[in-house]
Amino acid sequence: MVEIILGIGVAVAIVYTVFCISFMINVQRLSNTFDNFLKNTESNLNQTLSEMKTALENIRNITGDIYAITSETKRLAHAISNVENDINKFSIYIRTILSRNVQANIAGIKAGIKAATLNVVKNLRERKKNDHE
Repeated sequence: MVEIILGIGVAVAIVYTVFCISFMINVQRLSNTFDNFLKNTESNLNQTLSEMKTALENIRNITGDIYAITSETKRLAHAISNVENDINKFSIYIRTILSRNVQANIAGIKAGIKAATLNVVKNLRERKKNDHE
C-alpha cells in the first residue's frame, strides 16, 4: 500500500512538475510578449510625443500671429475712428463756412432784389409823373 501511495505521490509530483514547467513557459512567453508590447508602445509614444511637441510649437506660433493680427486690427480700428472723427469735424466746419457764405449770399440777393424793386417803382412813378405832365 505504501508503494501505491508512493507511486501516486510520484505521479502527482511529476504531473505537478510538468504543470509548473508548462506554466513557467507560458509566463515566460507572456513576459516576452508584454516586453515587446512595451517596446512598441514606447516607440510609438516617443513618435507621438515628438509630433505633439511640434504641433504645440505650431499652435504657439499661430497664437502669436493671431495676437499680432488682433493688435494690428485694434490699432487700425482706432486709426479709422480717429479719421472718422476728423471727417465729422471737417464736415461741420465746412457746413458752418458754407452756411455763413450762403446766408451772406442770400442777404446780398435780398438786398439786390429790394434795391431793384425800389428802383423800378421809383422809375415807374417818375414816368407816371412825366406822362401826366
